[in-house]
Amino acid sequence: MVPKTISFSANARSELCKGIELPARAIRAAFGPNGTGTIFHRPPAAPEVLFDGFSIAREVIATDPTARLASTTLKEVLFDLDREFGDGTSALALIADEIIRGARIAIEGGYDPGSLADALLRCAAMAAAENASNSVTYCQSSHARGIAETAAMGEHQLVEIVVQLSDELGPDARIMVKEGSGREITTRILPGMSLSAGHVSPQLQVNEPGEADVYYNPYVMLVDENIDDFGKLVPVLEGFAQKDKSLVVFARGISGPALAALVVNVRENGLKASAVAVPDVSSRVFDVLRDLAVLTGAEIVGQQTGYTLDRFLPHMLGRLERIEIQGNISILVGTAPDPEKLNAHRAELRAEIERNSYLSLDKERLESRLARLGGGIGEVLIAARSAPEQKRLTILARRAVNALFVARRSGVVPGGGAAYRNAAARLADNRAETDTELVAFRLLARALATPEHTLAAGLKPANGVATLRALDKTDHPHSVLDLRSGEIVDAFQSELLEPAELVSEVILRAASMSATLIRAEVCIADLGI
Repeated sequence: MVPKTISFSANARSELCKGIELPARAIRAAFGPNGTGTIFHRPPAAPEVLFDGFSIAREVIATDPTARLASTTLKEVLFDLDREFGDGTSALALIADEIIRGARIAIEGGYDPGSLADALLRCAAMAAAENASNSVTYCQSSHARGIAETAAMGEHQLVEIVVQLSDELGPDARIMVKEGSGREITTRILPGMSLSAGHVSPQLQVNEPGEADVYYNPYVMLVDENIDDFGKLVPVLEGFAQKDKSLVVFARGISGPALAALVVNVRENGLKASAVAVPDVSSRVFDVLRDLAVLTGAEIVGQQTGYTLDRFLPHMLGRLERIEIQGNISILVGTAPDPEKLNAHRAELRAEIERNSYLSLDKERLESRLARLGGGIGEVLIAARSAPEQKRLTILARRAVNALFVARRSGVVPGGGAAYRNAAARLADNRAETDTELVAFRLLARALATPEHTLAAGLKPANGVATLRALDKTDHPHSVLDLRSGEIVDAFQSELLEPAELVSEVILRAASMSATLIRAEVCIADLGI
């Protein structure tokens, strides 16, 4: 059994505070476009430059067992935020550090930790609500470039590429960022509905490898089972060959006599047909088939619908304009035969996305399904002259893409830390009912000013002090520090913007994590690392 260390009350909170302060100090140095890079090396891999909060916190873990608990907690919170929003991790770390240090002093002064934690959570909810109420509805033409610029830290070429791709795609589109080859950043749009699957067997491929097999005006059959024998449908396949019509079967899998019959009809009888095994885990294949049914108008054969292959009828087939199969990609192009049914299905997916807002993997899967059904899917392929640069640009591209998506959903607020300052203003307007609540108001208000003050401190000392004083005196909610000029400007005119939901989540999660650590009276930690 690994030996453990136990610390109590003030000692426990002191060590927890150090566990947050250590990564926060490293993050503070790299915060914002004017921040300095943090070089990390894990041999034998090449050294890499870290500049975002999550990447730094992942590597900076305190050595003291109790402090390590806090460092690990911060890392996990930042991981969740990075996965869901792609940005805001640095601001969260700085705000949480300021809250916990102030709370520790207040508790040493006699305030009850539990009551203070509860008050902080109430204050954070007020601040987040104020931020949401001050948001401006997202406009692609007016806000996209500013949102992407803030998230991508001024990488202009990358911003132009992401914004242009976003303009070309629909509002329900999904943009994926991948590592590419060569030295240039490129993009591509996958037309229609695409599936990551090709011919179920190479024997069904007609054209040379590398060329797409194209089926024009094909009939579509959807089967929610593994087909090992077509049985009574073999004459139907032969009939398609005689009438020179195309058929594409989407099923869980095709094997045995069924695959043999299909290959014979394609190779010897001239049947223009293929079969595609639907790519997904078993429990989700039916969801993909449902999407295909809406797009094609086909009926699904399977136990969940009550139909079997023996009872299959011609009217259960669907139609598309074109299906292209190349390698492990199938692209389906066509207009849904029932637009109302398509719109209802997309509305159903949007509602399910909202219900799964905290289940990121399910949410990502649902967003991909929604994009396939009309919004479109685009890819940004990141390439650079070195591996560290490629990784840096990949992170920035993902942040920009996520920021645009979140802004479209929740609206925009001033960037550069101004939104946190505006949220704190709500706290000053509320009368505290108890001394503990007053302390919580002041703690959170001071903490929410940290991102803006840290950015200002990155200027030359004389300018930084003057700017901090000017920021503290400003009462215009859209006033923000422009690090490019060192001046205070209007955020919307200068396009210094952030997604509203991101700012609210940073406030709520920073307060939640801080409240958890503040309540700690006893810490039990393993001595082993």
